[in-house]
Amino acid sequence: MIITSPDLYFVTNGEVSIGTLSADASDVTWSISGSEIQIVDSVMSFIEATDSTVKNVYNEMLTATKDAEIVHLNITINIV
Repeated sequence: MIITSPDLYFVTNGEVSIGTLSADASDVTWSISGSEIQIVDSVMSFIEATDSTVKNVYNEMLTATKDAEIVHLNITINIV
C-alpha cells in the first residue's frame, strides 16, 4: 500500500480544512499523530480554526492501515 496524498499542505489562517487523504488501496483506516487534527471519512481538518500567531507549522505523522499493513508518512502543514 502506498499513501498517494501529498506530504506538504498549505492552509489559510483561520480555516479548518486541510485536504482529502488517498492511498492506492480502498477501505483504509487513517490516523494522525497530532491532537489538533481529525480525520473523518478520509478528510483531514483541524478541530478548531487555525491561528498563525499561535502556531504556523505542524509536523505530523500520518498513518494508513489496511488489514495487517501499516504505512506512515511524515507531513507538514503550513498556515499561511
